[in-house]
Formats: sequence, C-alpha cells, structure tokens
Amino acid sequence: MNDIRYSLGALGKSKPFTAIAMLTVVLCIGANSAMFSAVNAILLKPYPWPDSERLVFVFKSHPLVSATNPLAFVTVPAFLMLVAVLSCWPAARRAARVEPMSALREE
Repeated sequence: MNDIRYSLGALGKSKPFTAIAMLTVVLCIGANSAMFSAVNAILLKPYPWPDSERLVFVFKSHPLVSATNPLAFVTVPAFLMLVAVLSCWPAARRAARVEPMSALREE
C-alpha cells in the first residue's frame, strides 16, 4: 500500500511527466486495440453467413488493392505497428536517459 501512495505522490509532483506518461499509455492502448480489432475482424471472427467454413474465395476488384495482393496484407499491420512504436518512443527514450539511482535519491 505504501508503494502505491509513493508512486501516486511522485506522479503528482511532476505534472508534465505525468501528462506525457499517461498520453503514451493511452496511445499505446489505442494502437493495441486498433490492431486487435483489425485482426479480430479479419482473421478470428467467423463470417456472418451460414456455412461460412465452406467459403473458398471471395474476390472484389478495387482500383488500388486487389484481394490477392500480399502487399496489402503486409502494409496495414506494418503501419499499425509503426504507429504503436512511434507513440511509445518518446517516453521510452526519456526513461532511458534517467539513471535509476539518482532518480531514487532525488525523490
């Protein structure tokens, strides 16, 4: 219980750090939710029609993306991963510059 009080007190002392940390957590959770929603809708969730396991191939033409284009299936997850990494990068970079022992002594 003392650890929780200490951590909340430390977060209360530094408002900008708290705001950046919370924004980073929110963005990372949002990116993770977006990736899971895409994977769930495309791969995990069964199709909403009867005998969907008998479906072999569905093709819909689009001028920019075809249903058989592997580049389309690679770029979307790669883009979502890039967004997740870029949203977590500033906080991780800042945390890597802090020496733990000096930070504990200052508190």
